Amino acid sequence: MDAGFRLNTSTENIITQRKFRSIIHYFKTFSHVQDCEQYIRQKTKDDRIFLIVNGRFGQEIVPRIHQFRQIFSIYVYYQDKEKNEEWAKKFIKVSGVFNKLEILINRVQSDYIKRIQYKVDDSFPLNICKKNNLSNNLIHDEFFHSQLLVDYLVHMKTLYQMI
Repeated sequence: MDAGFRLNTSTENIITQRKFRSIIHYFKTFSHVQDCEQYIRQKTKDDRIFLIVNGRFGQEIVPRIHQFRQIFSIYVYYQDKEKNEEWAKKFIKVSGVFNKLEILINRVQSDYIKRIQYKVDDSFPLNICKKNNLSNNLIHDEFFHSQLLVDYLVHMKTLYQMI
């Protein structure tokens, strides 16, 4: 989150931080995109980050960090929902754009519980192509899909590692 959200100053936002900490025990705020990006880059590939950004902060940082394995899910919180949905829909890890805080908190909590409950390590898109995308090169498509499957299987934890 950025300074525009004033996370560290108002009583309401201190209460909001407490709510997030009750869901995800480690909650960190940033006032500058560079600090946030540096923090994400320093995390190991085994760490998973639920990132909450406002629209302005998100438009700047999401394109730069979206592909990082550490990013599990991104949530955009901003009053102008429609404007932010436009840029956010380009990034599959953006779980939603929210203009109501309680809905955002509930969604983060739900996603976090699902991740813990089902031991999900990565966000993995199930729909990788548009349904109406008809390709003339079937062999190329099959190769692409097999490469995605191999990549996913290589990075998937074994049952032994999960126990």
